[in-house]
Amino acid sequence: MRIVFSTCILLLSALSCLNAQKLDHRLGYIIVQLKKGAAMESILADQSSRLQSDLTQDRVLSQRLGIYLVRFDHRPYPRRKIARSTQGRPERKYCPV
Repeated sequence: MRIVFSTCILLLSALSCLNAQKLDHRLGYIIVQLKKGAAMESILADQSSRLQSDLTQDRVLSQRLGIYLVRFDHRPYPRRKIARSTQGRPERKYCPV
């Protein structure tokens, strides 16, 4: 009985370690939520000139809530740097860091 129990625990712990190695985000993409009435184009133009990187709107995830998927080149600029660069913007409501 102990062998069966030990084997089950070992398998469960091995499976949880394998699951922990998965990438939980896509490289070069970030989700941004804007306040009502804010224009995504102005933010993208300002951020692109500030970072000298091409930020483009990939698609609208929710028009009503103002949630957008933004694409950028992740090699020179990591996701955290892009997210932190939008923190001071009054139009931005939420952007995970």
